Amino acid sequence: MIQFISLAVDLINQYFLWLYAICVLVILAYLRVFLLSSRERAGTIFSLEREIGGQRQARALWSIGGVLAIMVAIAALRLYVIPSLDIEKMAEATDPTPFAFFPTTEPPTPTPTRVTPTPTTRALPTLRHRTSTPPTPPTPTVVPLPACPNANARITYPFVGMSIKGVVEIQGSANTPGFQFYKIEYGAGEKPDQWSSIGDIHKQPVEDGLLGTWDTSSFPEGVYVLRLTVVEVTGNFPPPCDVRVVVQP
Repeated sequence: MIQFISLAVDLINQYFLWLYAICVLVILAYLRVFLLSSRERAGTIFSLEREIGGQRQARALWSIGGVLAIMVAIAALRLYVIPSLDIEKMAEATDPTPFAFFPTTEPPTPTPTRVTPTPTTRALPTLRHRTSTPPTPPTPTVVPLPACPNANARITYPFVGMSIKGVVEIQGSANTPGFQFYKIEYGAGEKPDQWSSIGDIHKQPVEDGLLGTWDTSSFPEGVYVLRLTVVEVTGNFPPPCDVRVVVQP
């Protein structure tokens, strides 16, 4: 608040004449409005225009009176109020009075009494032996072995008892000493009496590869036996390899 009063006093002291000049210009402007409105009222014959002109004259007179009041207030402040003000004393009067802090006497600190703790006996928890049952290992899937006495003349796919349909790739080995050719046959039933060749004879030995293909699309559903026979150059052949399969439609 003191800063605002000090700023207002400085503005009035420095710009006193400028403020008066501005007020005089404002008065002249409103006086011109008043005179123009008087001429308009005198030169018109319409009552509405006279009424509007009278309102303008009234506003102009009120404005001139307000500006004159401002000029009087500025003059009063400049000539009478400001010289009697002492800004420094007013600032000192508004400063807060410092408080006097007096040391307080603290009560003596009581001496704590030492208390000897009484030991307590805690019961130990009883340990329980937990018997863990080992997990049962999964039962391995046992693939039946084909009836193949000779490891060099064997069918590894399809497996014994496997269900097959459509075109089946027959995998295995046919590579005996003194190899001449091998052939693949099939027979119907658990113990076939007749055997039929699957394709032609094969004159190239095979080691863990494709022996041939069998298209079962036209065969009736049921049990069949695949037979692999490897013939040597002497005309002899080891016991054939038989694999039981089930043809599905």
